[in-house]
Amino acid sequence: TSLRERMAFIKEHAEVWLLGGGAEALFMPRTEPMPEEPSAGLQRFVGALGKDESVVALVYPDRRGTGYGLARHRDSPSMDFTRIADEPDVHFTHARGFVAKSSATERERLMALLKRARVSP
Repeated sequence: TSLRERMAFIKEHAEVWLLGGGAEALFMPRTEPMPEEPSAGLQRFVGALGKDESVVALVYPDRRGTGYGLARHRDSPSMDFTRIADEPDVHFTHARGFVAKSSATERERLMALLKRARVSP
């Protein structure tokens, strides 16, 4: 798949979620068929939208499971996923807090995890 095709795919499916305080997250839902690397191109897409400063997190389908990956966008200091490490549906958080994996699939739950991981409101 070319980069142009990938960007068009993301544009068709992705959503920008408001987290409050001017912060946003880019959410990529699970699709059928699912791309081989669901997070590919998301950071570049955020840049193309002109939202590199406001988007602090990315949420994308976990290619190894049915849940989702959560990651900082551009290593945003306002997100620390170690803050959600004790949640029952969070199965991995990197020690530096830049990424987490969750079995959560409902948008409301994913949004709640993002809000809990926020360092600044």
